Amino acid sequence: MSFDLHCHSVFSDGSTDIKSLLYAAKRAKLTGIAITDHDTFDGYYKALNLNKDYNLNLIQGIEISTIDKSRGKKAHILCYNPKDTSVLNGIISGITKMRFDAMKESIRILETKYPISFEMVMKNKKDATCIFKQHIMQCFLELGITNEIFGSFFKELFNSKNGFAYIDIDYPDTFDIINKVKSTGGKIVLAHPSEYSSMPLLYELCEKKLIDGIEAYHPRNREEDVKTIRELSEKYGLFLTGGTDFHGYYTSKPHPIGTFTTENETVNKFIL
Repeated sequence: MSFDLHCHSVFSDGSTDIKSLLYAAKRAKLTGIAITDHDTFDGYYKALNLNKDYNLNLIQGIEISTIDKSRGKKAHILCYNPKDTSVLNGIISGITKMRFDAMKESIRILETKYPISFEMVMKNKKDATCIFKQHIMQCFLELGITNEIFGSFFKELFNSKNGFAYIDIDYPDTFDIINKVKSTGGKIVLAHPSEYSSMPLLYELCEKKLIDGIEAYHPRNREEDVKTIRELSEKYGLFLTGGTDFHGYYTSKPHPIGTFTTENETVNKFIL
């Protein structure tokens, strides 16, 4: 039995509602899950109200978007079981506002070329605390302009170098966020180090003893990085996590919940 420690729902950039997510986790015979929506705890609170029907072990989590400013790269920080979430409220509301403003500008640009509108995107947004690119791409699926969320058309629109509708977001500094998260009493994990070429950052975080764990088992981690991650874990006494980074059908490759997991023993020892 094990936990999937990286799951997204309709409250951020996932396509799956909380009830369906819990049902799928139960059918996958998981001990529990962490709902780690981007920059919000709303999905976790909703799950608490519904979990009586599923009796899963729910872990409060969040994935915070940051920038490793010294290297100019994105980095995602996972926080588990914070004791004082009020410390993070101002941070995540600030990130949400920046993202919302950026997505509104992207939509304004896209309206000049394609038959989409802010209202159409908001319909897809539903319970999410912010607009995400997936909600915009859903419009293009509905209009028959593309048949996939992520692909060549997505890159044409949102590539960070020359995307037609890409708007940069000034996410907070990785190290500032880690210091803030430390003050919540939560456990800090660097998410998917291969995703944004975060291995140099990981070395620094390990040497400075700024994190508690590393997400080793993830669909987009490279095999050679996982080997290094295990070595760093042993050297610095960090725990290793696994998570599917579940987004439902808002994904480039299908990964059902429970595809990547963390053993009960690790969760019981380091997180619960």
